[in-house]
Amino acid sequence: MTVGLAVMGPAPAWATHEVEHRFVVSGAVHAADGSPRADQKVIVAHPRTQISETVFTDRNGSYSALLHLHDSDAGDPVTVTVGEEVKTIKAAFTPAD
Repeated sequence: MTVGLAVMGPAPAWATHEVEHRFVVSGAVHAADGSPRADQKVIVAHPRTQISETVFTDRNGSYSALLHLHDSDAGDPVTVTVGEEVKTIKAAFTPAD
C-alpha cells in the first residue's frame, strides 16, 4: 500500500478556531498497483501533544484531516498512519502567515 501526502494551508470553507490552530493534512491511499483504496482508516497525529484526527478515505482513496496546532508547533513531526504503514512529515507552515 502506498500513502500519498500533500500538505495544504487552511481550507477557507472550514470555520473552527483561530487561523493559528488549523493545519490540514491531505493525501491519497493507493494499492501497489496504483488503484485507490476506499474506506481506509487514516490517523494523522502530532506526537508531542498527542493530538490526533482519524478520518477515512473516500472512493478515490483521498483523505483530509484537520489538526489543531499552534504557531509554536511549526516544524514539529506529524505522523500519518494507514494500517501498518507510518509516514512522518513536518508541520511546515509559517506562523507569520
